[in-house]
Amino acid sequence: MSIRDAKGNRLYKRVEVAVVYPEGVLKTERIVRKAPAGKGIGEYGVNELLMTVADQLETKFPWWEFEPIELASSGRVSKHVFSFKGYSTKSNLPKTGTEGQSDPVCTSDT
Repeated sequence: MSIRDAKGNRLYKRVEVAVVYPEGVLKTERIVRKAPAGKGIGEYGVNELLMTVADQLETKFPWWEFEPIELASSGRVSKHVFSFKGYSTKSNLPKTGTEGQSDPVCTSDT
């Protein structure tokens, strides 16, 4: 049995998000948001949590790409996964200040 708001939209008691990092680098992280007693989390709340997680991943790990995957809901639980997809080709890595400069050449006077 699912719970619904006044407009008939589905509400969840809990939203679970798993973040799967590259194998051997970090352990899978699980994020759980529970609704207050007598309340539920709607579509807006679920999307807000997913956007927050996506923003945090992009900020913390700009060199990795993650793919969001929505799993089948189980009763009153909405389940999602951000799975490591590969290395990013975006140029949002920190700049060192030496871009565009040629490599210094060592010369010897002997």
